[in-house]
Amino acid sequence: MKLYRAETGSSIPWNNNNTIETLEQFNEAIEKCTGIPPDIQIILTSRGDIVKENTLKSVVKTTDKNEEELVFCYDTDHLNAEDDIIQMVIEREVPSLKAKRVFQGAAQIQKIHKEFRSKTAQENCRAYKDILNVFKDYTEYVMETIHTHQIMARTIIREQKNQTMAINVGLSSLKTYMNSITEITTSFTKRGKKELKKQTKLLATLDQDLKALEHTELYPAILNLLDSKDRNKKNLKEFLNTDEIERIRKETQVLVNDLTINISDLEQALAELKGFVQDLVDYVSENTHLQWLDDVYSHTTVIIRSAARCQKDANDCYGRGQTALQEMESNQKLDNHHRKFTTLHQLVLYILDDPLTDLEKDDDHLRQYLVQFIDSKRKSMNTYFNSMKTISKIHTHIANIQLLCDQSWDLLEHFKKKFGKRDLQIVRQTLFSYGGLLLEVLRRKRYNYVLTINTSTLMEILAKYHALEETRRGYFLKTVKNSLPFTLIGFDQVAPQGEIQLFGTEQDSNQDEMNEEEVLNIISLMTNIYNSQGPSMAKQPSFLKNPKSLLKASKMDENQKSSSFLDVMTNHLNNMDSDFLTAIWTEFFPEKEVNAKRIKQVIAQQSIIESALNDNEKLNQEEDEKLDQEEDEKLVQKDQKDNEKLVQKDNEKLVQKDNEKFIQKDNEKSKQIDDEHERQLAKLREDIKNLEIEKESLENKVEDLQHTANSIHNESQNQKKINALQAEIAKEEFDQKVYIYIYIKLHLIFFF
Repeated sequence: MKLYRAETGSSIPWNNNNTIETLEQFNEAIEKCTGIPPDIQIILTSRGDIVKENTLKSVVKTTDKNEEELVFCYDTDHLNAEDDIIQMVIEREVPSLKAKRVFQGAAQIQKIHKEFRSKTAQENCRAYKDILNVFKDYTEYVMETIHTHQIMARTIIREQKNQTMAINVGLSSLKTYMNSITEITTSFTKRGKKELKKQTKLLATLDQDLKALEHTELYPAILNLLDSKDRNKKNLKEFLNTDEIERIRKETQVLVNDLTINISDLEQALAELKGFVQDLVDYVSENTHLQWLDDVYSHTTVIIRSAARCQKDANDCYGRGQTALQEMESNQKLDNHHRKFTTLHQLVLYILDDPLTDLEKDDDHLRQYLVQFIDSKRKSMNTYFNSMKTISKIHTHIANIQLLCDQSWDLLEHFKKKFGKRDLQIVRQTLFSYGGLLLEVLRRKRYNYVLTINTSTLMEILAKYHALEETRRGYFLKTVKNSLPFTLIGFDQVAPQGEIQLFGTEQDSNQDEMNEEEVLNIISLMTNIYNSQGPSMAKQPSFLKNPKSLLKASKMDENQKSSSFLDVMTNHLNNMDSDFLTAIWTEFFPEKEVNAKRIKQVIAQQSIIESALNDNEKLNQEEDEKLDQEEDEKLVQKDQKDNEKLVQKDNEKLVQKDNEKFIQKDNEKSKQIDDEHERQLAKLREDIKNLEIEKESLENKVEDLQHTANSIHNESQNQKKINALQAEIAKEEFDQKVYIYIYIKLHLIFFF
């Protein structure tokens, strides 16, 4: 683990990894290193996560250097500190430049040169030796200063990067909290707006709903289903507690007002929060110049290399000068070394003018860059403290949003808990539920009708099948029984007969009073009125959500939930005939897929045929009446005069023409109906033809059996009769199959 002080970006020495077991020990160890008490510490990882008890071990005891956690320690005292205290902290942490030494090298050389002739050679040697030592000491001091400033620059850059990372860690933690509160707030506003829209609509239409209940009178058939104490009530409104409805209206209005204000405040606060965070991100981005620091530091490395070359050049000159002075001092005839002193003087001047001057320039340039680094350090710390104060204020803003959001949730949940599913929606639920009751009564009436009609048909089919069985048994008794060499006991019993009975239809006698067309018009008017008021006018009653068959039978439109179950029940009512035909189809033709389209066509054809037959009956009655009238007219005309006969003949011609036109139209219409019948019969003939082919095949088999019977001469007469009986039974079974198949086909096509 690497520990950093967030305020300065400085690295804190840490070697307590093996002794830390609890979060309390961790905070105490940090206090020893930084002097920050545990109660004002905020410890964050580089990912923006707060170090907690359950994450402490993974943070502290990581041994892999590549996976070491970067941990930042924040001092919360600085979040509320005054500006002058902050400036004192900044000035205490900002480093200062090393003092620049005053160098009088040129003056010392001039002094040596001026006093050269007045001094002895030994004194001049010592003077030049002293000045070379001064130059060397100054060179070492300048180089030491340059290296110190280089380390200072590198430290400032590293600490600024760490400090910038600390700001980003704080931003990362802030964004985590912001995303959390945004999700919570968005969740509430979405739910709150949905509830607000619903309750607002219910308030706006409550009077209309109550008026609709007041004008909805109960059918007598419905009144008969009620308890005796409720039969004196004439409309739906009388079944509701109006005082309770008014109380719910007032509390709903309070809820709507509070939700409107709270949702608006939350949305505004959330928008401000996002703006604060974005402004902070922009501020940090504008005041962070890490790339500039790296670029400037690259220039300092060039200066360091230049200073190193100057130092090397100066040291070489010092070496040559010291060597020359040693040679001169070892030579006893120094008076003859005037030329060597001249050369030594030129060497000293070179050192002063070239390597030392360049070294001083490098030192000045580095100091200029370091001044920029120090100023950047000061600005970086100011940016940090300003950012942390802003982050602290944003956290306070988030806490206020959380508080308002919690209060809003409590407000909504209190309303839901108090009224549950009995809010203002109960008014409209009553109206739609009554519509569902009407549809249910009609559906049960239709069920009784379908059950009664089809039960009669099935009973007729069973009776015919029973008669056929009696015929077959009689044939056996007459043809075979008397030829048996033994007596059969109890074999002359009558064939079992099936019966179908209906139960419970008398319980729904009140249903006959319901007018189906009138009820359907009421349901259609009800759904059209409420659906035209806009989407989500009312929610589907909760107690109608449980029957899965209702939900599966129809795809509900999100904008028409209020009347969806009425549409489903209407579809159930309209599909009862097709449901019965589907059951018949599945029972008799299980290997074929149910053809819903074909069933609908059959139902439509049945309606057309019934309508056409009714029209034909009416036309035939009219035609008979006209013919009777013509006969009466003819009897009257015989007693009239000749001129009246001529007029009558003309009238008869006109009447005949009219009758021909009428009959022609009637024949055309009958022909269309007959053509439709012919198409159905043609299909049946084709099926019969296929059965006849099968019949011929069976007859051929019968002939083969007869041929075999004739070829066997030693069989008895009884055996011949048995063979003939088997052939006859096979033929009769085939005929029976044909009969049943044709009967079922005709029943499906024409009966319904």
